[in-house]
Amino acid sequence: MKKLMILGLTIFLTVILAACSGEEEKPSEEKSEKSSYKLVYYEILNNGNSDYPRAEIAYEDKNKEVKTKSIKSNKLYEHILKDPDEKPKLVIDGKKYHVYRQPYMTYNQEDIEGKVESKEEVEK
Repeated sequence: MKKLMILGLTIFLTVILAACSGEEEKPSEEKSEKSSYKLVYYEILNNGNSDYPRAEIAYEDKNKEVKTKSIKSNKLYEHILKDPDEKPKLVIDGKKYHVYRQPYMTYNQEDIEGKVESKEEVEK
């Protein structure tokens, strides 16, 4: 019984460690060059009833026309850009969508100083 428990634990740990390999999914070099578009926006929308949330992506195609796609988020791969000057982009690799974006928050920014002069609502 003890040998069976040890064998079961070994198999369990092997599966867990294999799942945590740390390999990042990346598009092919060819797709990175040919199917790279300027990212306009993307957001993940939870529709509640499906297995995966839906991702809404807008990008500029080669003719500077804005296209919108709605995909399942399991086909979306997010990459955080390290260079603060690099522009967000979308790379389409078959049925996989790779979003390259800046981080939502960085901690090494300078403090902003200023004075609030008015708290009025801006009219549209």
